[in-house]
Amino acid sequence: MKSLNSRERDIMGKKDMFQNKKIKIFAIIIAFSCVACMMPNTLSAKAASSRYPNIYYFTTNAANHSINLKWKKGYNPSSYYIWRKVSGGKYYKIKTLSKKYHSYTDTKVKAGYRYYYKVEVNRKGTNYRSKAYGITLTNISAPKLKTLETYTMTNGKLANKLSFTAGTDKTYMIYRKVSNGSYKCIKTINGKAKKLNSFIDYSINKNNTYTYTVKAKRTGKYYTQYGKYDASGIVSIKDVPRISNVKVTDLNNDASTDNIVYTDETQEISGPSYTFDQVKYEIYFKGIPNMTAYSLSQFCKPNPSCSGYWNGIDKVSGKNTYFDYIVNTVNGGQTQFKVQGIKTVSGKTSYSNTVPYEADLY
Repeated sequence: MKSLNSRERDIMGKKDMFQNKKIKIFAIIIAFSCVACMMPNTLSAKAASSRYPNIYYFTTNAANHSINLKWKKGYNPSSYYIWRKVSGGKYYKIKTLSKKYHSYTDTKVKAGYRYYYKVEVNRKGTNYRSKAYGITLTNISAPKLKTLETYTMTNGKLANKLSFTAGTDKTYMIYRKVSNGSYKCIKTINGKAKKLNSFIDYSINKNNTYTYTVKAKRTGKYYTQYGKYDASGIVSIKDVPRISNVKVTDLNNDASTDNIVYTDETQEISGPSYTFDQVKYEIYFKGIPNMTAYSLSQFCKPNPSCSGYWNGIDKVSGKNTYFDYIVNTVNGGQTQFKVQGIKTVSGKTSYSNTVPYEADLY
């Protein structure tokens, strides 16, 4: 075989290089062709999924029997159709909405039933309907309002303490309305199921009347459920009963006095120096309208006849404005009294604020 000279070898080498480049270019073209073939399928799958409106959240309200559903926008809608069925039934179109809406509240539902919904994109050409999503309108009962007490804190400001009994839930929304206003949620608290819960409202003005109610709340990954509430609520007592006159009598006949010094600002009662064994207090006070009852409490600095804390000692009808109370005391004993208004409506009891007054017997 004839050997190739150097020129011929160079020519053959260049031919091989060119052939290899052609092979590589052809392989790249095939690879891109495969990718190009695959891309339309991938894109069309994404496009198809985005065409369908997706229901992503439910809110139910047992108080007004409603279910709200929210969905993500479908592809090029001219409007939306809302479809609904009751568990075990068939779907009916219940609403047509403008394309600007992405939520709907269904008020024709009943507690205890499970409802399924679909949202359909109405458009020119092919319509797209979402998957079915279900939710039960749970009948969550209203917490029972028990007491509401207005009191003065150590810093001189007012507060309202609300107590209520809970059901099986642990999250509660506290609603308040001021005077003749409307309810507004002022706090969401974590309570205790099946126990007495309480909430203290520190933002109180003495010139206003406050009404409170409580609503239970349940949450899940795709839903929020609100329970029923007592619409009439429990109402605070704005006014305060005040002492108008007090008479002190020594029942052992060591001494008696009518020269009681009473000052409305300090509400102090004092008399001459006596040694009392048994004393009768006759307490007259100015009442407030529509009370069910009034209670009388006593506090005295610790001594042989007094325990050193507030103690309820008497109760009279809301029509009364007078207490008489007999107490054993000793020389130098000091005591305080306070009268509190009580109003009970439908098992809910409100307590007024009090103004203590001091009686010093020397």
